Parts: sequence; C-alpha cells; structure tokens
Amino acid sequence: MAIIAGLGAAWVRDKVRVSTLVIIFLVTVPISMRLYEIHPNENVYFNFLVGGLSGAKQKDIPHWGVNFGAAYRQGAEWLNENVEKDGKVVYNFELLPNIPRIWLRRDIQLFNTYRSGYLMEGEYSITLVSRGSVERSYYDMYLEKFIEPVYQVKVDGVSILKIWKNDRDHLKVGYEEKLDTGVDYEVLPSGLRFDLGEIRSLSRLELKYDERGCEKLLVGYTSISKDGENWVRLPGVLPDDWRISAMGEQPKGGDFIEPFTGQETRYIDFNLLPKDTCMKNVVSYKFYYFE
Repeated sequence: MAIIAGLGAAWVRDKVRVSTLVIIFLVTVPISMRLYEIHPNENVYFNFLVGGLSGAKQKDIPHWGVNFGAAYRQGAEWLNENVEKDGKVVYNFELLPNIPRIWLRRDIQLFNTYRSGYLMEGEYSITLVSRGSVERSYYDMYLEKFIEPVYQVKVDGVSILKIWKNDRDHLKVGYEEKLDTGVDYEVLPSGLRFDLGEIRSLSRLELKYDERGCEKLLVGYTSISKDGENWVRLPGVLPDDWRISAMGEQPKGGDFIEPFTGQETRYIDFNLLPKDTCMKNVVSYKFYYFE
C-alpha cells in the first residue's frame, strides 16, 4: 500500500499543475489539523458534517466510538500511575489478552474473576466505550448507573474509554435497599414468574431451591415487564454468564442470586431449560428493591 501511494504521489507530482497541488494541500489542512487535535485517537474521527464524534453518538451512527483497542494504552498508563500496589483490575466485559500484560506493572492483578458488582470490593474496571457497550452485561449497566468513573479518555466530549473503582467512595448517590415481602410466584412450563404486585425499582433476588430429583440448569435467561405483555430480555445467559464473578458460578448448590440495576418493572420471568431443572423447586426467596 505504501509503494502504491508513493507511485500515485510521483504521478501527481509529474502530471498535475502546481496550482492544483496547492488547492489539494489546502483542502487537506482542516482534516489534518483535526486529526492532530484528537491524537492519539484518530480512528474515532467523524467529520464536521455529522458533528464529529459527539454528533455521531447523538445520531446513533453504527460503530461510533470503535477504536480497535487504541485507547487501552492510555488506560494502561493511568492504571500504572494510580492503582495501589497489588491492586485488582478487571475488564467490564472484554477478554484478558486485550491489553498486553507487559503494558501493566507486574504487581497489578488482572483477573476478571474480581468483578464484584454490588458487593463493591474495590476492583478497578476498564472498558472501551462505543455504541451498545453500556447494555451488554449486568456489570456494564451497574458501573454506568451507580459508580463515578475515576478516569476517562474523551474525544469531542464523548468517552471512548472509562475506568471505575468499584467502592463506596465512588457511589454516584446513596440507594436504600428494602425487602419486598409481597411477591408472588408461579411455576410455568418455561420457568418461573414473579409478580411484585406493583412496579418496583429492582435491586436483587436471592433464591434457594431443592436439588433433589431434578436436572441441572443448562440454559437460563431473565426477562422483565411492567404490564405482563411487553417484555425486555436482560443480557447474559446462565449458567455460563456469571453476573458477579466474585460470587462464582450461579446457580449452584441450591442457591441463586440475580442482581439488577434498578430496572423499573413488576413481572420477572426466568426462562429455564431443561423443563425439570432444579431451579423450579423453589424453597424460599427474597426480593430487594431500591427505595
């Protein structure tokens, strides 16, 4: 590609008049200056016709914010300078090899099993921000709603990388949790349905079930609804998707915890396979909501 570009430049030099070359050069100046301003994040550039990156986000243009990992380098530098010795670091959603390990201090513990969600065990979490990244997992939604970022890489006022410290010092606001004692449930062919009786801001469900004479869960996902007719499926599929990695596999050993992020709803469906899965053998349950 470099050779072809060089041949093209040589042809332009020999065939095009100087005045035309000057015009071509002047046309490229504004774009070059803009790329200089957003360096080293040139690959999230959108032109002025769409309003830059902020305009692309506002218009929800596909792939806004995608930078192919370039912003990780800036995040890694911040982590090296600010994470305490032997500090714990996770990704919101990504895989461990996304940041080359040699970019980080040797004492930094980078393991996604440290994702603690509402337990707030103080891990640092890093992620690239782009279209759809906020809604892809419980942990993404939790951090975005409840925790203030400690570092951001921004272009045109739009974050393309964020780092959080998941502890109580960085809570956006205080949320008071309450136990809902008026929740009914029924066993359906498809799984379990809980009815809160009215619309609540969900915090979490703690469920105990009997493991005798039944099958282990193969597939499970959660849907919520305000009216029982229009349903929204939450991200993640059990048991492979661990909502809170620090808790380990869920469900397991007759216990199951489903965390929420304050979604407003009345009905919660747990769609479960196989049909005789142990999770249907409910022994007890507690629903918590935000006041």
